[in-house]
Amino acid sequence: MDVVSEGSAGLQYLVFVGTLSWNKGPQFLMDAMCRVAAEFPQTCLALIGDGPLRTNLESQAERLRISGQVQFVGKIPHGQTTCWYQKAAVCVIPSLFETFSMVACEAMLHSLPIVASRRGALPELVVDGETGYLVEPTDSQAVAVAILRLLHNPDEARWMGRNGYDRAQQLYRMDTYLKNLADVVRFAKCQARK
Repeated sequence: MDVVSEGSAGLQYLVFVGTLSWNKGPQFLMDAMCRVAAEFPQTCLALIGDGPLRTNLESQAERLRISGQVQFVGKIPHGQTTCWYQKAAVCVIPSLFETFSMVACEAMLHSLPIVASRRGALPELVVDGETGYLVEPTDSQAVAVAILRLLHNPDEARWMGRNGYDRAQQLYRMDTYLKNLADVVRFAKCQARK
């Protein structure tokens, strides 16, 4: 489903990109969305991805009476996520565990502020209060508060998005990656000689 062709003028999108599975935390995001929708009825949560929780999440949206504000996009080709990042106001990553989040990097490269789990490697990517907010993912109230803070403060959200873009450019550009990799190889060679 293409967000641009949905007649979405006036909607603010929150974007979740990932497998709809327990460890990615969409069930907690759905509870948070209930509070967000109450304050910002023109906000829509776009769940990009598919997985074993989809049916449960659809039922949860119905039960919470927010099914009109949740869009189950499904699995789409990677290149199509760009239009969703471009339309989104906030990227939400409520994972219970994450090793390295490509979604966080992509969101930062699209200048999106991020509400992310403070678990796993996400705190290494998302700087709390500078590129987004880190929250306990199972605390739906905390997730909602972080999202609402960004929606209520668009200037702050834009500032965080710019900071995230700068951070992603600094840390994840190919030339930076290759230089860091070369440094690691040199260090390993020195250690091997000892």
